[in-house]
Amino acid sequence: MSAANDPGQHEALLFDVSTRTEVELRGGDRASFLHNFCTQDILGLPVGQGCEALLLNVQARILAYVRIFVRQESIWIDSEPGLGPKIVQHLDRYLVTEQVSISDSTHELTQFHLAGPRVRALLEQALGVDLSSWKPLQHGDHQLFDVRCQVRRNDYLSLPGFDLLFAATRNRTVLEGLESLGVRRADMDLFHRLRIEAGTPAYGIDIDESNLPQELNRDGRLLSYTKGCYLGQEPVVRIRDLGHVNRRLMGLKLAGCEVPAAASKVLQAGKEVGLITSAAFSPRVGSAIALAYLRRGHDQVGTLVQVDAQSAQVTSLPFVTP
Repeated sequence: MSAANDPGQHEALLFDVSTRTEVELRGGDRASFLHNFCTQDILGLPVGQGCEALLLNVQARILAYVRIFVRQESIWIDSEPGLGPKIVQHLDRYLVTEQVSISDSTHELTQFHLAGPRVRALLEQALGVDLSSWKPLQHGDHQLFDVRCQVRRNDYLSLPGFDLLFAATRNRTVLEGLESLGVRRADMDLFHRLRIEAGTPAYGIDIDESNLPQELNRDGRLLSYTKGCYLGQEPVVRIRDLGHVNRRLMGLKLAGCEVPAAASKVLQAGKEVGLITSAAFSPRVGSAIALAYLRRGHDQVGTLVQVDAQSAQVTSLPFVTP
């Protein structure tokens, strides 16, 4: 691996993630409306804070994996590229008399994700703001190189990280300013490797409409069991009361460096017990790693399995921590 792609060599990396979906809700009923259609407690989320959540259908199948940010006059939904029309259509169908407007702002924005040990210090220097007390998904509006930016703390690559969102017309100004501070551009292959190391699933790769919420193995981040009714709640509660799902997203640490393909079967004693969704070689772990759905009874940490010609061990997620 070249030094340009090694986060240990460059302590402030920039990923252009401008294709990520950004949906904006405005209107006086925006919080109560979204509260009824996602798995987290939006009414209890103060301005300037954010959370992970899921949008579900009535059968509790996952329509989108999102991050929600509560701003002074609006709520923003961040998700994987290409999901804007789906999210807008899903929410819009349930609008009756609520005072809510829903718009897809993706194409109006540039979004950079900055990651690495020096990112916070560099941003503090550029913004003139102390970010040391910011919690995960905390956010605010600030001037960066005379450009108005949404700044969001977001450590979803298991590196200290921040998202910057600003008008797409100001892309060059912000990029040149960041590069003058020593921030280095990195490619999306590295982004996805870091995402896998962090155990962060991506909709359309590791998640689709066949999945139930508890299969993601992120209940503490994604689900509120105290918020009251929402679309898809009844199946979610039934699964909680049952005590398990039939498969869970886990990590696999392979014995060698060969990276298995997506959809590779996970075997134990010749029997299929799971399926890989994402995989990469990880210099930080020292081997190939993968995200995989494993059947109940084969998903315990330390379980030995086989992938193609390689042995592998089931691990918890993330593989590495910030």
